[in-house]
Amino acid sequence: MIETIFAFSLGLLAGIATGIFPGVSILITMAMLYPVLMHLETVNAIILYVTLSGCVNYFASVSGTFFGVVASPTAIPSMTEGHALFRKGQGDKAIMHAAVGSFIGSMIALLITFGLLEILFVFYKLFDSRIKLIIFFIAITVFVMTSSNKIWINILFLSVALVMGHIGYRADTMTGFLTFGISDLYSGLPLVSVILGLFVVPNIILCIEENKKKLSFTKISFSGYFKNAKEMLSYKWIIFRSSLLGYVSGFIPGITYIIGVALSHAMVKSKKQKENTYEKGDLHSLVASECANSSGSLSVILPLLLVGIPITGSQTLIYNVAMQSGVELTIDYFQSMYFNIIIAYILTSLICVFISGKYVNWVGVIQKINFNYVYAAIILVLLIVLYALGSRTHQEWYFIFIFFSLLPIGYILRRFDITPAIYGFILSDQIYLSLNTAIAILK
Repeated sequence: MIETIFAFSLGLLAGIATGIFPGVSILITMAMLYPVLMHLETVNAIILYVTLSGCVNYFASVSGTFFGVVASPTAIPSMTEGHALFRKGQGDKAIMHAAVGSFIGSMIALLITFGLLEILFVFYKLFDSRIKLIIFFIAITVFVMTSSNKIWINILFLSVALVMGHIGYRADTMTGFLTFGISDLYSGLPLVSVILGLFVVPNIILCIEENKKKLSFTKISFSGYFKNAKEMLSYKWIIFRSSLLGYVSGFIPGITYIIGVALSHAMVKSKKQKENTYEKGDLHSLVASECANSSGSLSVILPLLLVGIPITGSQTLIYNVAMQSGVELTIDYFQSMYFNIIIAYILTSLICVFISGKYVNWVGVIQKINFNYVYAAIILVLLIVLYALGSRTHQEWYFIFIFFSLLPIGYILRRFDITPAIYGFILSDQIYLSLNTAIAILK
């Protein structure tokens, strides 16, 4: 029991820190905690992971709304809508809607898992490479059609991003692609450098350029939770659809819930664009993103727990802990610890929905300062984070170089919607693998 409480508490603290600090992924945090994981029972290592990943979703959206930066790619839609609301003086609404939306999405995911537990492992086996390729194609089409740019611009962004994501050593051909004999390029372009250089920092610069006054927000009261919960009734179909999309996409190996989040956001945004009612800072789009994000964060763990297949880098660490402990991750083992996982997940959601909502009140001092100074400080911190992340593989200057190489391009494109490029870069390897596997099967 003491070890379980320790694992839960550590996961909670690590998840909050991971969500708040941009550039720090779940994989990086889990790698830092790996020496601790090796001394935990497998069930407690899993509880730590579930708690940590659940926390990240709440606090990544808070940081995205508050500071205009993202801690993970899945938080990009929330950052886009949330920070725009914050700059309009509606940061309290953005944070509260995100927190409550995340909580509802989490609970829906829990109910789906409970109701379908006996057949989920069969459902998992349905998704072969051809099905995944179709899903990728649908997602790409949605990205191209719903972005605020002209379609040809979105196609260009996406095409360039797919090529950029393909740079590096290709194991299938045993050759380098666009590496030009440079050893660092064999590992590919670092995701964090690409996101910061093309998206995050240019977006911060744009905020500085457009900031003409001090920013303020309304503090969040406890009664705000009840008021917001009632308001969420008008979002019921958006909440259900987005939670389902996030859940299903999170359950598909190789895709994870980034597609569910992007599709949920794009569907609401597209509908409002057709009605000429959309503008950046849309609450409906924000809620859709958060519901999908939280729902997917649970389902993405299920392939590991049900059939013992890790589908993300961070899950491989849990898988290794289980293997070294002699534990076989099967549906029978999952059922034996299901109650513990449920309790940890519910407690995580309850604690995080309260802390993430009230978090904005703890930093109310920014009402008294010019927010441009905060933006400048964030850019400095991001550079330090970038250097630190690169140093883990002795590539700190490579990370910095790629960032500064892409920054001028990001600055030039700062008034464009480059999310199709970001998602194209992130998914490029999976699209390539799914396409190759599907072609091989057809032959």
